[in-house]
Amino acid sequence: MGDFKFLLLILPIIGVFGGLTLGVVRTVGRQRQIELLQRERIAAIERGIDPKILPTLGGMGQDLDALQSEFDPNRRLPRQLLVAGVLTLFMAAGLTTVFLITEEQGKSWAIGIVPGALGLGLIVSSWLVQPRGPR
Repeated sequence: MGDFKFLLLILPIIGVFGGLTLGVVRTVGRQRQIELLQRERIAAIERGIDPKILPTLGGMGQDLDALQSEFDPNRRLPRQLLVAGVLTLFMAAGLTTVFLITEEQGKSWAIGIVPGALGLGLIVSSWLVQPRGPR
């Protein structure tokens, strides 16, 4: 039983550390990609290409365009709501399953109604706030 208590304490710590590490790695990767695109533009200017002919940094390819769309709040909010909704929905299914297995009276299925409804609401709101039409 003592091993499980240690595991319950260490799992959130590992999760937080992993989340922070992932955030740092993604930020460094984005900065590196922007830096490489800027260097490519500078090298082209040094070789004598007219800067007016070169595309702006915002138009230097689909990679940077996709990179900038991650920072667009109109694109991020629906994705965040969808992820939160799916996670909440699966949490509701997990709670219902655990209580159905451990409960002897068989009326514990109702424990998942509230988080399930919340998850469905988040998924629907993700669909509602998603931008329509061209960017």
